[in-house]
Amino acid sequence: MKKFQSVRAAGPWLITDSGGNSAARNMAIDQKALDAMLRGIHKTPIVRFFQWQKAVVTYGYLLDQSRVKEWAQANGGLDMVQRPTGGGAVVHAPTDLAISFLWPRKSGLLPDNPRDCYAEIHAMLRAGVKKYLGDAAPSLYAPGGPGAAACDAPPADGQNRFSVCFEAPVCNDVMLGERKVVGGALRITRSALLYQGAVQLRRTMNLEKLKSCLLSAIVDRLAAAKVA
Repeated sequence: MKKFQSVRAAGPWLITDSGGNSAARNMAIDQKALDAMLRGIHKTPIVRFFQWQKAVVTYGYLLDQSRVKEWAQANGGLDMVQRPTGGGAVVHAPTDLAISFLWPRKSGLLPDNPRDCYAEIHAMLRAGVKKYLGDAAPSLYAPGGPGAAACDAPPADGQNRFSVCFEAPVCNDVMLGERKVVGGALRITRSALLYQGAVQLRRTMNLEKLKSCLLSAIVDRLAAAKVA
């Protein structure tokens, strides 16, 4: 297996950067780590940054593959790879940045409740994007108006059999004005949770600076290791 470009610790978390890979390999890395945690082989929580070697479509495991294929063809005949998490279809470019979180359930490191853990992760990512942009104020999406009261359901997981992630914000997605810039999806199992997300600012990005800003925001919140 190719070694990660960098590995560091933040409290009990392992922070890794695997650089650019094929979509299949990127999904396989997270799936293998999830499987190892489910089998009790690996117990260390992981945050992983990664990128894409070429443009590709990824899609949640609940989506209708035939509809995803039609959509991928309409977007230039892109290759498509299924994610181990749920959520909608996403076009990724080599200039995009992706991130995953994997942690044991009932560890107290992040909430077990899907809505709450999604909100917690996206609060970190929002803080990192804000630090990176400097002159902009990203927000967390709340359908029906501001405040957590509007967010009374877990993030959508593709129940309609097809959805486009960045065209359909769900509660606590990171927004820049009316545009979704960070979206993600979860996989909830009996003993572990996996989050996979993407940052798409639709502008030229200094990926190393963006990763540094995101990592700073993540470490600030995870270093304490426990969520109240």
